[in-house]
Amino acid sequence: MADTRWEQWDEWKQRCALTRCGQETGRHLRRFAARRFRGFVERYLTRTNLRHASDLTLSDSDAWHLFESHSAAASTRGGKRYKHWLLARCKGSDESRRATAESGATLLIRTVVREFLHGEVSPRMTQSIDAPLPGFEDGSLTVAELLPAGDDPAEETHLRECARLAARHADTLFRAMTDQTRVALVSKALGISMAHRRVVKAARCRKTALYEAYQRFEHALAEDMGTAYGTQREDLRTIALMTLRSTFDRAVEWARAEKSCSGLFI
Repeated sequence: MADTRWEQWDEWKQRCALTRCGQETGRHLRRFAARRFRGFVERYLTRTNLRHASDLTLSDSDAWHLFESHSAAASTRGGKRYKHWLLARCKGSDESRRATAESGATLLIRTVVREFLHGEVSPRMTQSIDAPLPGFEDGSLTVAELLPAGDDPAEETHLRECARLAARHADTLFRAMTDQTRVALVSKALGISMAHRRVVKAARCRKTALYEAYQRFEHALAEDMGTAYGTQREDLRTIALMTLRSTFDRAVEWARAEKSCSGLFI
């Protein structure tokens, strides 16, 4: 037995909104939408954190409202409102029109359900940040407690100071370097082996000399870090890494301006 009759769809078409239709038409169309809506919710349960479709407290009126709103607001690729598209397809006998209206409305309700679940229900396996972690069912440790804290102005100020010290130190180191050491740094920064013929050609020395030059640079950096700053070990590590990166950047910038190093950027 059909859920609806064509004259009910036609009445909805003529009166624009179901709230303006008669009680019987309203009851049949709302029930039709609700049945389809709940059926699609059941189908898509496995994609969500819902266990049962009944977990959604959605009335027949709510289901119809979502369908009617989508029909009136959303458009096809050609720019035609879905309600107009739906009812313009209905031709032939009353029975044929009814079947066409129900099949088209069912397709639209499927889209509505997908959009509704996407916006209102968490995807499968999503975990609340307030949920206790396995092994801590007493709530003593939750996901939220493992998330990084928000930006700390004091920490940002501290990192900016480390960056300033690193840049100053990198300048000092770079000015004292030989061209061979600079080429060695460039090869490291670009990921090119120091044994590559282009690197050897740019440095005008053997690969062993390049390796030795780079090792001397690393030792000098380590020694400077140990004597230049009276600070905590973690801060020394931060400044050392920033200094290393700043020195690499200076070396690459220098090499781009050196004709002898042009082969490194091929």
